[in-house]
This record gives sequence, structure tokens and C-alpha cells, in this order.
Amino acid sequence: MFRVFGHDNVSVLDGGLEKWCSEDGATADGEMPTVEAGTFVPTYRENLVRGFADVAEGLAAKAFQVCDARNAPRYNGEAPEPNPKLPSGHMKGATNVPFFNMLDPETKTLKSADAIKEVYASFGIDLNKPTIMTCGSGVTATVLAFTAFMAGQQSIPVFDGSWTEFVQRATPEQVESLQFPLGEA
Repeated sequence: MFRVFGHDNVSVLDGGLEKWCSEDGATADGEMPTVEAGTFVPTYRENLVRGFADVAEGLAAKAFQVCDARNAPRYNGEAPEPNPKLPSGHMKGATNVPFFNMLDPETKTLKSADAIKEVYASFGIDLNKPTIMTCGSGVTATVLAFTAFMAGQQSIPVFDGSWTEFVQRATPEQVESLQFPLGEA
């Protein structure tokens, strides 16, 4: 997400705070240290974001691959969405690539670039072809965008409205595996 606004100097706490603490990483209680103020001027990179019309038209034309980062039960319409007003299911033509496949199951750290490429390939995704990442609300899609970045693809966009926006605006012909029909939520 930082890259969308032109901020490239970002680090990721690989494995999260739990791993950091388990390795005796330093933490602090109380007041945060004073940091010298700086100036950041955002530069919006529109090539890293797609909207509903882009996705709907692109899916219909089969112009790109769409990777859905949600877990398989939500994607398949077998489990409810966190928002009870939305049906689960997926965009017709999207491929389910659950984001947790990008993590080592034991350490919860990101897999290597080569292993990430293998994961995408195992789902039939060729990162050298036009691709868009999506999920439920645009958050976990960024995990897929970041792992694609790690695997050498610098400009794979995220559909920021993701399933939440898509299912509210789509026609019944544009969705599959709905938990319940559109308009009945």
C-alpha cells in the first residue's frame, strides 16, 4: 500500500510481532521516543490500483488473471463473509490463491522468491502475464501484490474495492458460487 503512494523505503516485520518477541527482539513500554519530523510528498501510482469497471471489463475480455487471496471456503461460497450483508462466492474467471500459501506454515514468515513463484505456478498463475490481486476488502490482496513484487513483478495492481465492491455492483452473470443469490443478503 505504501508503494501506491510513492513510498518505497518500507520494511516488513517478517513473521510478525510474535516471532520478533520469540527471538528476543527489543520492545518498549511507555512513551515512544521523539523522532525528528520530516516531509513526505505522496505520489499516487495509479498503475498499482484497479477499480470495478477495470476488473469487470478485463474479466469479460479475459485480458488478465485475477488472483483472489481469500480462503477457499469464502471463495467457493461455502463459508460466510465477515460482513453478514455480503454473500460469499467469487468473480467469474478469478483464481483462488489464498494468501496464507505465501507463508511458511511453521514459522509464518514469507516464503522465498523462488518458492513464491512455485506457489503461483501451482495455481496456474503466470506472473509474467497481466494480473490483478483481489480479496474481500482489498487488504489481504496486498499480501499477494507484495509477494509478486518479491518474485520480481514490480507493477501488479490491487482491486481496492475487491469482493465487497464487486458483489454489490456485479450482475449475476459476473459471479460464481454465491452463498445466496444477489439481492437476498
